[in-house]
Amino acid sequence: MAENFTHHDYIENTKFLEEYNLYQKRYSKNMRDSDRVLTNFICNHVTKTKFKHEPTLLDIGCSTGNLLLHLKRLLPGIDMTGGDLAISSIKEAQNNPDLSGISFKEMDIFNLPNNKYDIIIANAVGVYFKWRDYQNLLDSVYRSLKPGGAYFAFEWLHSFDHQDLIIYETTLSHPEGIRICFRPIKKVSEYLNNVGYLKSEFIPFEIPFDMEEPPHDGEVVSYTKKLIDGKRLMFRGALDQPWCHMIAHKGYA
Repeated sequence: MAENFTHHDYIENTKFLEEYNLYQKRYSKNMRDSDRVLTNFICNHVTKTKFKHEPTLLDIGCSTGNLLLHLKRLLPGIDMTGGDLAISSIKEAQNNPDLSGISFKEMDIFNLPNNKYDIIIANAVGVYFKWRDYQNLLDSVYRSLKPGGAYFAFEWLHSFDHQDLIIYETTLSHPEGIRICFRPIKKVSEYLNNVGYLKSEFIPFEIPFDMEEPPHDGEVVSYTKKLIDGKRLMFRGALDQPWCHMIAHKGYA
């Protein structure tokens, strides 16, 4: 099952979606630290960019709209859209009065409308795609960005140039297995250049607080280990998680 896993498997797993939507509710009032960093990058970009029109923003793979909820508070006056394949998540976002004014639609990241958005966000989305699908993702985002647009992502990216990893993780919540991809920053950067992105930035994420290691006989969750120099590594079970923010800019030509 895990070897053939696709993004459509998410929307067919109703139990997983129910649990994930409940998980998202935990962060509807208080942002995850990774989301706080991501929103800061987006806000800085909006502040520095001289838009000639009302900026348009898409959060693709938006789930129940948590990130857009925080962005709405931080960036009023931006035309925001949330897209996801999971109808249950879209309906929950549409029925949330705190998200009024934001458009939520069933959307596939591989078939985004051309020349539509100034900003596109994929928050912890690309990590599940094999390389060919990931390339298609980056192509689709590039086509959908307006000239001068920017793509913001949060993924597992690392600095070892020639180590491209795919793991198939089975847990209590995913006994059938789920695919997770670790990609070299160099490989992604080179492909972004080939697609036509003007420049790209990669900012490794370090969580700013300690997370206790859980018992080893339960569900797999995240925790931290502190190094001698004070830096923290974030683990998920036996795995170090190389979370990284990525920003890719499309030129005006």
